[in-house]
Amino acid sequence: MPLKAPRAIQIDASSHCQLGCPLCPTATGRTKAVLGSGHLKLADFRNLLDNNPQIAQVELSNYGEMFLNPQLADILACAYERKVVVSGSNGVNLNFAREEALEAIVKYKVRGLNCSIDGATQENYAKYRVNGDLNRVLAHIDRIRELRQRY
Repeated sequence: MPLKAPRAIQIDASSHCQLGCPLCPTATGRTKAVLGSGHLKLADFRNLLDNNPQIAQVELSNYGEMFLNPQLADILACAYERKVVVSGSNGVNLNFAREEALEAIVKYKVRGLNCSIDGATQENYAKYRVNGDLNRVLAHIDRIRELRQRY
């Protein structure tokens, strides 16, 4: 019996992360040997979708921080144009986000985005999200909410 081609895939938009979380395999370097390091390129993503037209859902987060990918907005636009549902539900840290990426999250109807926040104060947050800035994360969440109202 032939295998069916996948309709849903998970691929990191970026295998990089700017934080140094103590339990994270990316921060400790354990993922690099298996996954390599870099950002998903728009041309590669477009090629993947062109060669696999059955793909209907793409999860863009896993071990890296998808917002570090400088082509994230273009990748989201590409998926949207092809009616491919995108999510970042495996977790993002939102410590860095370009304005165009935040806008693309809303404009191109990203289905879900789970943000990892491990403390209600900067002091507690920084114990796990090493080098993270809780206020910046909350500002990015507020910006997404503002953009949702615009769109």
